[in-house]
Formats: sequence, structure tokens, C-alpha cells
Amino acid sequence: MHGGPDSEPASWPNANRYSEAIILQLLSVLPRVRTRLDDVMKAYYDIRQLVLQNARVMNQTKIQLPEISRGTLRQW
Repeated sequence: MHGGPDSEPASWPNANRYSEAIILQLLSVLPRVRTRLDDVMKAYYDIRQLVLQNARVMNQTKIQLPEISRGTLRQW
């Protein structure tokens, strides 16, 4: 994750349907506590790393999971 905690979003939240689906699912299952955005960002980062490190997924799909910022998350 690059930039500061409140850096500008890289793109609109719904610009990538895979990212949107992951974030919406994480928001629906993670409890609404003070650290919720941090929890969502950490879980998304972990999922993104798994996808990027999986050669089969990267070679056989067109999935793109861009980095996200807290600013992007606040837009959901």
C-alpha cells in the first residue's frame, strides 16, 4: 500500500468489478468497529498478494486488483 493513510484514491471504487466485489464482501462480513477500514485494507491487500503470486491466475485470467487507499474505501 502506497501513500499516506488518507491519500487520494487511485480510481473510483467501482472502476474494477473484482476489487468492488471483494471490498463489498469484506465490508459485509467484518464487524463495524473503529479499525474496520484498516481491517478491510489488510484483508484486501492479503487477497491481492495471493492473486498476484499465483502464476496460474495471472497467466490464465485478466484479473486486475489495483492498490486501494483509505480514501477509496471511504467512498463505498
